[in-house]
Amino acid sequence: MKPFTVALAPITIKYADPAANRRTILAAINKAAKAGANIVCLPEYCVSGYSYGRDEKKSVTFAEKFDGNPFISKLHKISKERDIDIAIGMLEKRGDKIHNSALYIANGKTVHVHRKIHEGGPVTPGEKVETFKTRFGRAAIIICGDLFDKKVIGQIKEIKPDFVLMPMDRNLHPLALCATYKEKCNYECNAEKKAVCYKKKFRTFKEAWEARHRAEYNAEIKKYGVETFVVNGLSAGGHNLGCGGAMHIGGDGELLAEIPYGKTGVLPVLAKGK
Repeated sequence: MKPFTVALAPITIKYADPAANRRTILAAINKAAKAGANIVCLPEYCVSGYSYGRDEKKSVTFAEKFDGNPFISKLHKISKERDIDIAIGMLEKRGDKIHNSALYIANGKTVHVHRKIHEGGPVTPGEKVETFKTRFGRAAIIICGDLFDKKVIGQIKEIKPDFVLMPMDRNLHPLALCATYKEKCNYECNAEKKAVCYKKKFRTFKEAWEARHRAEYNAEIKKYGVETFVVNGLSAGGHNLGCGGAMHIGGDGELLAEIPYGKTGVLPVLAKGK
């Protein structure tokens, strides 16, 4: 696998505002290309955002057909002209089904589409993780909760990609933490104040991420042993409250580089390789 640079690009995602998000996406890609990155990785469903719970029916109305999609065609053109590969999460309308998908675009075309496996509600799960050929080696894409799915871990170990790209929109909203700690909370509560309720352990969500949740990601990646690039969205609106940040994690689970919790930006990192 020859040396290459991945630009981790956590961006602010405005819920239900695809026009604004497309502008933000294009600006991030431009910045990554100017920095000399070979690949830019963007977050999960970053064109439209997503709002779990009561707004899910509204969220899926923003799903788009990928064939003949003007924005995807624009990304094809940029990838060829700027010589940069693009990994991006988008809600996909495929026949009568909605998928939480991520595309890998290179040299003016879509090379691969991964459909999130660890999914539910109105979104149809994908079936499996597959490798695909890039000029930098064989890659795989997983999305957010896929990382904590035993079936997905097993598939990655079996297919043995050279590297993994992982768009996500991880949140530390009270509803998510309640699921983790099996505690009840008021869905409309003040997020930062409610953080103290989780076993009286964390004063803020930032503390919860740095003290507990970040290490869980490192540990899962260590299980399949492949260098992974993780990029989270920072939500603006909706109920998901993605917490931003990004991580470059080695196959041994070591955190090699990061954009911190709650931050956006474009950070080029050199792939460690095998």
